[in-house]
Amino acid sequence: MESQAPRPKRISGDEKRKRDIEALTNEVSQYNELHLSTKRDYSTACANVGRAQRAVENAKQLLITQQKRMLETRTQYCREASKIERTKLTLNKLLAEDDLKTKTKTQKKEQSVQRQHDARGGRKFDIAKLDKLPLDVVLYISEFLMHNVRTKYLEDVYNPHPIFNKLRVNVKRDFITLALLNKKYFSHLTTPERNDAENKIHFAGCKTINDEIAALIHRAKHENPEGAYKLIKAMCILFEKNKKYKDNWHAFYAERTRLKNLGN
Repeated sequence: MESQAPRPKRISGDEKRKRDIEALTNEVSQYNELHLSTKRDYSTACANVGRAQRAVENAKQLLITQQKRMLETRTQYCREASKIERTKLTLNKLLAEDDLKTKTKTQKKEQSVQRQHDARGGRKFDIAKLDKLPLDVVLYISEFLMHNVRTKYLEDVYNPHPIFNKLRVNVKRDFITLALLNKKYFSHLTTPERNDAENKIHFAGCKTINDEIAALIHRAKHENPEGAYKLIKAMCILFEKNKKYKDNWHAFYAERTRLKNLGN
């Protein structure tokens, strides 16, 4: 026969309650310690969050301040840059105008010297004698003269420059713009030089456009006498003294388009 295991000793109700109370007391003590530790961690975390929030607020305020300062600095920078550009533009305009005036004075001085030289008999051919001949004879003889002599004759007889200079700015600008596109007048200019001259004429005002045109014609007389002669001849034919001219936009753009197509 197998021996039976001894039965556990019976615990009374009072003893069991004491054990349960003791066990629960220990658990409560452990929970309290854990709760206190967690509470300390929570307080530390709250403090860290508070410091972080204050740091964020301070950073936001600093960001706002820096952004405002950046915008003010950028506005000042743009304003100063614009002022510099305007000043440079004014300076360059004055320098260009001064250079143009200097060239014009030099040209006038050269022309004055040439006239004095001609008056002293420096030319073998007296162009004034052509006025004494019939027009048919003058036209026939002119075919055998140098282009610079023919130009001089036109300038002496018709005096086209003062007439042209008194025209409206738009009329002068349109005339020279079309002349620059026509190869028979300014064939001595390269394409960049022609474009640069066209831009100068386009932006020239009433104070400088006559000098710009005079400089173009003066250069043409030296580098392209035939083109200069044709240009002066066109001015003599188209413009008369004491007559007002208006620019025709449709005719101008049509002719400009035609000349540009021929150039291409």
